[in-house]
Amino acid sequence: MSSNKTINCVGATPPDMNFNLPLLSIIATYIVVFIIAFIGNFTMFLILCRNQMVKVRRVHSLLLHMNIAHLMVTLLYMPKEIMHNYTIMWNGGDVVTLQSVQILRRLRCVLLNIGAGFNE
Repeated sequence: MSSNKTINCVGATPPDMNFNLPLLSIIATYIVVFIIAFIGNFTMFLILCRNQMVKVRRVHSLLLHMNIAHLMVTLLYMPKEIMHNYTIMWNGGDVVTLQSVQILRRLRCVLLNIGAGFNE
């Protein structure tokens, strides 16, 4: 049996690993969404904190917790995605072990579920 697979020994990066215009537009979109989300969520957080001090209501408490979840997604998940897209491929080398990569993947799932769970 012969294999029709070819091995790239030249050292050139595959086409999907190159920094190109579509990847740059994705990064720019993430940055714009990050700025809008941070400004909007932080402003809403300040308003809800002020309302919580004036009069404690269950609706304000629920909105405050939802807003905190959105801030967590904005401040933890979005910068990670921006850096992942900017570096195209994350090579941790010897410093980053398999456990830390698994922790980051689980953190990503948790943050996405927190943000999605409050929007229902």
